[in-house]
Amino acid sequence: MQNAQSSDWRAQFWRQHPAFEVVADCVEALAWSDWPDAEPYYRQLSAAHLPIRFAEVSDVSYEQHIAATGAVPTRYANWHDYFNALIWNVFPNSKQALNDLHLLAKSGGSQRGSRRDAATLFDESGVVFACSYPALSDALMQMDWPTLFQTQRQQWHRQVKALMFGHGALDKLRSPYIGLTAHALVVPVDAWLLQQPMPILRAEIDRQLSKIISEMAADWTPADLYPLPLLGIPGWWPENDNPEFYANEQYFRRQRRRQEKSTRQS
Repeated sequence: MQNAQSSDWRAQFWRQHPAFEVVADCVEALAWSDWPDAEPYYRQLSAAHLPIRFAEVSDVSYEQHIAATGAVPTRYANWHDYFNALIWNVFPNSKQALNDLHLLAKSGGSQRGSRRDAATLFDESGVVFACSYPALSDALMQMDWPTLFQTQRQQWHRQVKALMFGHGALDKLRSPYIGLTAHALVVPVDAWLLQQPMPILRAEIDRQLSKIISEMAADWTPADLYPLPLLGIPGWWPENDNPEFYANEQYFRRQRRRQEKSTRQS
């Protein structure tokens, strides 16, 4: 019954890259040694604390179906949809806010629009840039990679953390590659929060992030998200211990692509 778009279960995958820390406790709690049969697969993904559940559903309007039934369309044994379910488990309020944004935008007309583009981009490839040090947020926004990754390297994991949100990006991180880039939304936090256990940090980020998404619902665009080369994050790729790694200008671009710049005008 395995989905043709999926692949074999990879044991201990969440231990193979730090990006999976954000969902590691959920994965460990499931304690799967392989993809389970369909019934326990959906039942176990649908945690008791969630107002939604996961189900195999096809040929439906995704956001409307969630709003009407509380069921998130989820393909069986599919890595992409599995990560989506995990993110629903750890950031439920923020995922709900994204769904609400899509519904609100749809109610305003037939055109998709930039706010839905931004919501989809963050849902698929987003990362939360949780930061207590404004100089690092500035470096991210200015694409100042030498400052962000080298001169301020020691501030990572103390005054700034990257928490993966995009389920598509998490899927890609099973096999990382040069060029892998997420789209960051800055969430200012106090430094003490970054030192808390992941469930505490995650819950507070979810509270703040859902509020930010709701407040931006009227005029959010992809330009509000900042490119973040994931393999540049200290500890996220062995080769970035060598300063020469950051000399790759095809990966560490200093300017946005033209289509990213133009979204503000669309």
